[in-house]
Amino acid sequence: MGNQPSGLQVLGVCVLGALFASCGDDCRGVASCPEPLGITVTISSASGGGPVDNAIIRVSGAMTTTIACSAQLNPTVCIVPVSAGTYTLDVEASGFQSAQRTVTVPGGGGGCGCGWVTPQFVEVSLTPI
Repeated sequence: MGNQPSGLQVLGVCVLGALFASCGDDCRGVASCPEPLGITVTISSASGGGPVDNAIIRVSGAMTTTIACSAQLNPTVCIVPVSAGTYTLDVEASGFQSAQRTVTVPGGGGGCGCGWVTPQFVEVSLTPI
């Protein structure tokens, strides 16, 4: 009987095992972080408020990208997936004057190394040329 562990020793090993086993378990099977929904841009024509065909948003700042928007909705809605940071949005469309907006997307670190953001909403009214 001298070689058998006491109940307290077994309990201690079980608790330690559970703690070590839980480290990183939430991230198993996560291939990559989902792209955060950072900025939703609503684009309309200053002349009547209708949709704007073939709008393009050039994003610069904490990351740089270009988003092509389609006018399937009235007004045109574009999703700009970005991480936390400050961005300049240059909104362009053929036949319209371009417009610029600066947007700060708050956020931080999250589980599994994935960040989180607080989505921002921006309205842009483009003036016909």
